[in-house]
Amino acid sequence: MKPCKIVVVAAAAAFAFSLFLPAFGPNSGLFCLEYCFGTLTRLFLASSDWYFSGFAVANVIFVVLVGAIFAPARFTRLRLWASVIVLLQVFSWFFVNPVHSEVKASVLSPEGVPLPFTFDQSLGMGYFIWLFSYVLLVCAHIILRNEPGQHSPDPAPASCAAH
Repeated sequence: MKPCKIVVVAAAAAFAFSLFLPAFGPNSGLFCLEYCFGTLTRLFLASSDWYFSGFAVANVIFVVLVGAIFAPARFTRLRLWASVIVLLQVFSWFFVNPVHSEVKASVLSPEGVPLPFTFDQSLGMGYFIWLFSYVLLVCAHIILRNEPGQHSPDPAPASCAAH
């Protein structure tokens, strides 16, 4: 098996494992995933819904980029950039979480019902394994991009080619 495929399988396994661990306070990654996908179904009443919807979109892109490793190697630069962008989105929660936790005292379900969601400002092991899965995804796409014959070199500017 190619190294990029080994790394992406490890990324997928870490992603799946993270869903069952505490990710935010006592709440599992699966609970957080459900909440973020719930923000996509409501009418974006709160400004924070835009941010949480980004996590739902990042998770969908993660699955697509995992599958892309097993597809023919086309658009490797685009895939790499997309994996870096979703990594940055996931990593942003590390910085936004303390600020957000102080501002928002309770979480509502998509139907507007208060949820038993504890804001103790602690990121659990599930978050860090989830974040690590995105790091592995970027690594897999870097490995794929650097494999011989997997991409065409960038064309040289005309001014360089003339000399």
